[in-house]
Amino acid sequence: MLRRLAARRPRQGRTRAAAAAAYRSSAAASSSVLPDALDRSSDAYAHNAAAVGGLLSDLRSRVSQRALGGGGAGVVKRNEGRGKLLPRDRIDRLLDPGASFLELSQVKRLSFFLRR
Repeated sequence: MLRRLAARRPRQGRTRAAAAAAYRSSAAASSSVLPDALDRSSDAYAHNAAAVGGLLSDLRSRVSQRALGGGGAGVVKRNEGRGKLLPRDRIDRLLDPGASFLELSQVKRLSFFLRR
């Protein structure tokens, strides 16, 4: 491990930029594209692509119904009965109008919703 770290240190007389450029060029030279034997014009590929497309559309509809809908009608009713805002409503109030917001892991708890 120490040898690898020592090898990454810039040598005497080399700038950090030169060392970084050398590292990037050696990394690029060592990586290559794996060969692909997939026949995208075959019937099996079209069948599998259609099946995956159907699964994706089902997942998107479940996300929009449950996760983006606040967890379901019961959860929304319970939170509103307690006088609480839903998470996305709280975020909307925090952000400036027109500000962009990137939501990560919106399906984090989706497996919980899908089991019901």
